[in-house]
Parts: sequence; structure tokens; C-alpha cells
Amino acid sequence: MSGGGLRSRLLQGSAYLIVRRGIGLVVSLGGMLLLTRLIGAGAYGSYATITIVLGYATDLCINGTGAYLIRADEETAKKRFDLAFTYLAAVTAVTAALGCALAGVVSGWFHQPGTERALALSMLTIVPNAYTVPAMAQLERELRYRSVAYIEMYAQIAYYATALGLACLGFGLWAPVCGGLAQSAVIAALCARFSRYWPSFCWNAAQFQEMFGYGIGHTASMRVIGLRPVLGALIVSRFAGAEAVAFVSLVGRLADSLGFVGAAIQRMTFSFLARIRQEPGEVEKAMNGMLLAQVLSVAPLLVGFSVCAPWALTLFFGPGWAPVLSLYPYRAAVCIAACLFSVHVQILYVLGRNKDVVGINLLHIALFAGAAAAFVPHAGLAGYAAAEAVSIASYFACDAPIRRLYRLRYRDALLCAAVCVPPLFFPIAPRPEAYLLFVPPLIYALVPGTRRKLARLAGEWTRARSRRRGAPESAQAALPP
Repeated sequence: MSGGGLRSRLLQGSAYLIVRRGIGLVVSLGGMLLLTRLIGAGAYGSYATITIVLGYATDLCINGTGAYLIRADEETAKKRFDLAFTYLAAVTAVTAALGCALAGVVSGWFHQPGTERALALSMLTIVPNAYTVPAMAQLERELRYRSVAYIEMYAQIAYYATALGLACLGFGLWAPVCGGLAQSAVIAALCARFSRYWPSFCWNAAQFQEMFGYGIGHTASMRVIGLRPVLGALIVSRFAGAEAVAFVSLVGRLADSLGFVGAAIQRMTFSFLARIRQEPGEVEKAMNGMLLAQVLSVAPLLVGFSVCAPWALTLFFGPGWAPVLSLYPYRAAVCIAACLFSVHVQILYVLGRNKDVVGINLLHIALFAGAAAAFVPHAGLAGYAAAEAVSIASYFACDAPIRRLYRLRYRDALLCAAVCVPPLFFPIAPRPEAYLLFVPPLIYALVPGTRRKLARLAGEWTRARSRRRGAPESAQAALPP
């Protein structure tokens, strides 16, 4: 498979996920606002606590199993899928049972009396993961992202339809809890419908050790980077107050939400690279082709929001949230850097070099938390912005483990990222000088070489659509690039 063919498949397949995530953001925002109004802030806050506990328990159960299955060898894939089902069936059942038994204790820890039964019932949604994780992994291995998008969208609709319907009937906290049960059931049913995966019990000690070892490294890397918002909130709350934490949290959510296109492409990148990991030359071509595409997947949306941010924040949140504007450029720049080097992280996961990812994430956390601890006490939110900028340096460490394996050409991607950074400061720059910040990306876009690259990407998108239009999805993975 050529690098161009990989990019073509990536653009075509990720279109389903991009549309699904875009619609999902709108549905989620509207549904959340309606649900909060119907059941009240107190009940919604209790359910938010339940989802935190449930999410943490689910992640520990899954333990990177889905990623392991996507990269499994074709010859032993069925046995490994059944092994994963056997392991997940046991661990999810035990976790759900423990969660139900300890629901009262956990509710006490979070000072949420009266949520014991709701938490216990919600823990039951962990059990279907024993089937849905390998079933979804099979769909992703086969690059059937249209089915993945349908499953996720219908599951979200089932959740809000159930939750909002019961909320209108006055069920309070039980409305979103039952919505979660409906969502879990729909995911399981649709996974069976689309994947046609029929599990059986299987055990192999050597393969389990390999799977569990990979999962530990994968989960550890995710848990390390998950400390970022926690440490940021702790430092900011201590030295700048609770209000500053709200500003930091909102800017993080905004930047992450605007990166939904990049997130969809990254998800597909892992599956594509897993398919060709035995061919170093093809992997190198694919990674070089993906560098610029990753930047273009997030930078335009982040730059576009910087234009409308001043009035959008005032309109939806009020003038009291103006400090978010001073944080947004730095957080957006971090997102661009993270997306540029995301292909490095994906190939390290594919190759099973999870320890390298853990090291990179530890460096990122050290730089970010260290700079925040040094700057925030003296400069408040400006110090936090400086910490965001310092953390960007950690992403360049991604090149060290990759350089020994592949030769990557960064010029186009780095240049694109660099010219997109100045417009991010438009909300806080003085007028009319602020409009000059858009000169670098305009010049970059008008350069003939850049136009040729963009035209080539657009051509790959058009060819991908024409090749697959009318073809059944089960045959899409077999189509030539």
C-alpha cells in the first residue's frame, strides 16, 4: 500500500467519524443543557460523579485490549479475540459485582449520599464491554468506520432519547442512569449486527501475558497524560483561585472539542499503520504523508475560532469569561503541536513500544507541571499560559525513538504549524494591528507549492469517494488505493 493510497483511505474512512463527531458535539451540547434543566444541577452533578467512577473502572477493565486486538497478527486474530473476550468477561463481571457491593462506600467518598443504588445499577454497564470491545476492534481492523460511526451515533441518540424522556416524566437522577443502560444495550446490539463477531471462551497463558503486558503499558501512558488537567487544576486552584480553574477548564474543553477532526484521523491512523507495520518502507511513506494532513486537520478550526472567540464567549458565557481569551492561543498551539506528533505516538503504540510513550508523556507532565508551579504563584493565569507554551517542547522528544526507525521530513508540516500560530493571538492583539497576524498563513496558502499539496489532498479525497461510491462496506478494505 502506497503512502498516497493510505492517505486516500484515511480521508475517505475518517469522513464518517468526522461527521459523526461533529453531529455528536451538537447533540451532546444540546442534550446536556436540556437534561441539566430538567433534572436540576444537583442530580446532574451526582450523575457526573457516577460517570467519573464508571469511566475509571471501565478503563482499568479494558486495559488497552482494543488497541492490542487491532494490531494482532492475522493468523492468530480469532484466538486472540476470543482470549480477550474470555478475559474481559471475567474482569468486567468481577468489577461490576465489586462496584455494586461497594457503591455505598464509594458514594460516601465523594460525599454523594443517596446515589448508592444509581451507582450500583450503572456499574452493570461495564459487563457488555466484554463483547463490544473485541467487536469494535474487529470493525476497526477491517477499516469499517462507517459502521463504527453508525454505532456511536445511534448509541448517543438512544442515551439522550431515554434520558430526556424519563427526565420529562420526573425520574430525576434515574433518567441519565437509565439512558446509560440503553446506550450500552444499543452498542452491544449494533456491534453484533455489524461485526458478526461470535465469541467463544478461549485461554492461552502465553498470549494472555503478551496481551496484558501490552495493555499495562498502554493504560499507563494514558493515565500519565490524564494527570495533566488534574495537576493544572490543583496548581491553579491553590494560587489563583477556583474561578481561574473554571477558565482553565473551559479553554481546555474548547480546544479539545475543536480538534474533533484530528481525533477522528488519529483513530484511523492507528488501524492503518497496524496493517502495514511489517513494511518499514510503506510505514515511512505513510507517516511522511500524514504529518501535514494532521496539522491541517486541526489548525483551520482553531484559527477560525480565534476570529469569532471574542463575541462567541461573550454571547454564550458572558463578559466575565474574558480571561479565557488570553489562555486560548497557548492551549491551541499545544493542540497543533500534539496533532503534528500524534502519528509518532500511534506508530509507537502499533510497534508495542508503549514505554517510549510513557516516557514522552512523563516529560510532558514534568515540563507542564513544573512550569505551572514556578510561574502561576507569581503571574496567575499568565503563568499558566507560559506553562502551556513550555510544554510544547516535550513533543519534539517524540522524534528520538522514531529517528532510529524511519526518516521523516518535517519541513512542510512544521512550516504549516508555524504560520498558523500567529492568528491564534488575534483575540488578545490590539486592533488594527491584529489583522496582520493573518499575513503569514495567507502567504503560505498562496505559495504555488502549497496549493499543489492542497490540491493533491483534495484529489485523493475525491478519488477515494468515487472508488467507494456504491461499493458495499465489507468490500471497501479490499479496494485498491
